Amino acid sequence: MDKYEIYDANILGIFSYIDEDKAFGFTLQWDGSPGFGQIRISQTEYQEKFILHIDSESMGREFVKAVLNKMVDDAVLDCDDT
Repeated sequence: MDKYEIYDANILGIFSYIDEDKAFGFTLQWDGSPGFGQIRISQTEYQEKFILHIDSESMGREFVKAVLNKMVDDAVLDCDDT
C-alpha cells in the first residue's frame, strides 16, 4: 500500500502577478487519507533564472508526488486515443 492514498486531485485556479517577482502558477486541491488541502505551485524569475516554488502546507516532497501522480492517473491523455 502507498504511504498516501489520494482520492481526488484537481486544479483549483491559476494566477499571475506582474511585479518584481514575475510570479505565475496554479493551485491544486486534494482529498485523501491524510485529510484535504491545497498545493500551490509557482514559478518566479530571479536574475534571469526561473525558480519553481511549491507550498504543500508542510506535507513534503513524496506527498506532492502522490497528488501529481493521482492527477496524471485520472487524466485523459490525447495519446490514449491512438
